[in-house]
Amino acid sequence: KATDKDVIYFAKGYYDYSSQTPLKVESGKTLYLEEGAVLRGRVVVSDASDVTICGQGIILNDFTTNDGYDSVALAIKNSGNVKIRDITILRNSKAWSAFMWKSHNVSVEGVKIINPQYASSDGFDIANCHDVLFDNMFIRSCDDSIAVKGTGNNGYNHLDDPSQALANYNITI
Repeated sequence: KATDKDVIYFAKGYYDYSSQTPLKVESGKTLYLEEGAVLRGRVVVSDASDVTICGQGIILNDFTTNDGYDSVALAIKNSGNVKIRDITILRNSKAWSAFMWKSHNVSVEGVKIINPQYASSDGFDIANCHDVLFDNMFIRSCDDSIAVKGTGNNGYNHLDDPSQALANYNITI
């Protein structure tokens, strides 16, 4: 429900968050984009659990920023039990559209991603994550549609203690 205290609800309409820091979805919250809602901005789930991003609406990111946050439309970082369903991500930049990093138990279902720019316009990147499901997706990108990467923030340089190394596993696409 739009009035639920744990729901960030965007009704049909246009919302310009492009000049703001990313919209942060915290633990236990649901971001709902009603059909006909266009959120021009960025969404981040960071250090959170039990988060849902859903609806038939659109996250539009046709700009770049220099504010210290990632410029991607949707970022999931160091989080668990995240569900992303039925949204559309429109990105018009020579950059990644969405990514997850150091996260687990993430399902991405019925999502559409479109980024027509050439070079490095990845659809959805996965770095150092586990137990991830992608199902019923549509991705139009000019580079990797879905890329699994073992990179980022010292994720692989624990050579003195291999048990501390980050890895990707149990990823179903």
